[in-house]
Amino acid sequence: MNRFEKIFRSGRNKVIRILKSGNSPHEIALSFTVGVFFACLPLYGVHTMLALVAAACFKLNPLLALAGVYVNNPLTVPLISVLSIGLGKWLVSVLPVGFFPPDSHVTSMENAMVLFRELMMGSVVLGLVSALLTYPLVFWLTRIFLARSKEHNENLSE
Repeated sequence: MNRFEKIFRSGRNKVIRILKSGNSPHEIALSFTVGVFFACLPLYGVHTMLALVAAACFKLNPLLALAGVYVNNPLTVPLISVLSIGLGKWLVSVLPVGFFPPDSHVTSMENAMVLFRELMMGSVVLGLVSALLTYPLVFWLTRIFLARSKEHNENLSE
């Protein structure tokens, strides 16, 4: 067995242990979803801390929140960033005119602030949408896993 297989099996076994820990599908899905929300925010370097604080505040599973945070990884950062900025640009364009100050006499710093504003707005909305899509998916998959696991255990006991 090579190193990759060992890492994969170890990760799979940890996930199975978490799923069988007695948490409800709701708790499992909510814990993971909180991590996914924070993964979409452009606060690089503090995703982990934010997810752990949120998990502690809402009494969620911190390991599942961390798993959700790791949706944001070097492979997904470009996609999340492009979607966030695009969504933010769209939101700025559809909001009322007086909502943002006019961009007259724009300097480099003002350009950076406009981009940051678009990135933050888009990231929050993308995070909320991702969380709303993630919760039912994880809830459904957890219920299926637990039902199959229960069925498997009943077959073994017969």
